[in-house]
Amino acid sequence: MSVLPHGTKDYDDIENQFIDKWEHPNKSKPTIKTILQINVDQKILRAYQSHRDNVESQGKFKGKAANHGSGIMTEGNECRRFHGTAVKCQIGINGNTSLCQDSLCSICQIIQNSFEIKNAEKNFGWSRFGPGIYFSSISSKSDDYVKTNNKTKVMLMAKVVVGKGYKLQQNAQVSLSDLQTQGYHSVIGEVGAVLNYDEVVIYDDVAAIPSYLIVYK
Repeated sequence: MSVLPHGTKDYDDIENQFIDKWEHPNKSKPTIKTILQINVDQKILRAYQSHRDNVESQGKFKGKAANHGSGIMTEGNECRRFHGTAVKCQIGINGNTSLCQDSLCSICQIIQNSFEIKNAEKNFGWSRFGPGIYFSSISSKSDDYVKTNNKTKVMLMAKVVVGKGYKLQQNAQVSLSDLQTQGYHSVIGEVGAVLNYDEVVIYDDVAAIPSYLIVYK
């Protein structure tokens, strides 16, 4: 990982997205201390890029109007989304960029190995939309899932290939084979009967990579 300098466009864009999407009325606005850029293993990056290219070839998303918010879609309908999870070490705090080897420290495991569905259930289960990896555009929602004993917290910002998203407002047990059969690539949990804030769920490990570690208080 490397520190993203203050005042750069990338830093400002991430900070603005994080603060603007902190929407829970009962939570005070956080302060970002540091943003670390994650340089994933080249093998992981190539697998992700290949998946994104494949999804793009299926759906021709690039340049189309986004159907999950404002703006124009990029290749594979790639989006930046937040992911909160368990932290067992001091990663990101006081300049610490050393990854721990604790198998229960999900942050360090994800940074080293990317997202793995087989490990996702260990911490939070799959009660909503089945066995996948869950993200949100709402930073304050992802904050609910940050499990740490530190006063300073860390949260991942990931690149996610959303592709053609299957929209749901009710709980449903979804699998990758179900989505592929119907021509979908992900589930978009819309605000409605069971959700106060959105979710996007992927069912293939290569459909997301960790991009930034946001250190905040």
